[in-house]
Amino acid sequence: MEPVKQLLNFFRPKKKHKKNILLVDDNKICLKANSSVIQSYSSDLNIVTADTGKKAVNIIKSQEFEFIILDLGMSDINGIEILKMMNLKKYDIKKVIVLTAYDSDYFKIACKHLNAHSFIEKPLNLEKLLSVFS
Repeated sequence: MEPVKQLLNFFRPKKKHKKNILLVDDNKICLKANSSVIQSYSSDLNIVTADTGKKAVNIIKSQEFEFIILDLGMSDINGIEILKMMNLKKYDIKKVIVLTAYDSDYFKIACKHLNAHSFIEKPLNLEKLLSVFS
């Protein structure tokens, strides 16, 4: 590349890349509240929501995400099954954060084994969540 073009490229404003986050929870009140809280953290976040496991699976197949915040206890396809599917398909997701009311060693171990990055208990602790984003 010519030196002038290199210099122009260096000084050209870069497009800001929004981080795509998928928030999955079958409790619509929690989904809306958590989405609002997370969105208020930064305008650089693009939050997509799914209120069923089936919707989450379809969204994961069609879009790329840096983060997925996943509830375990859903009525159609639970979070463990979604984690298993993601491991089999090797989706390019940086971090899966499990957000759940289930405080059980079994679930923590299962999630870790299925490559979940973090396990956060409900209600959402914003400080804990933000430390995962960093």
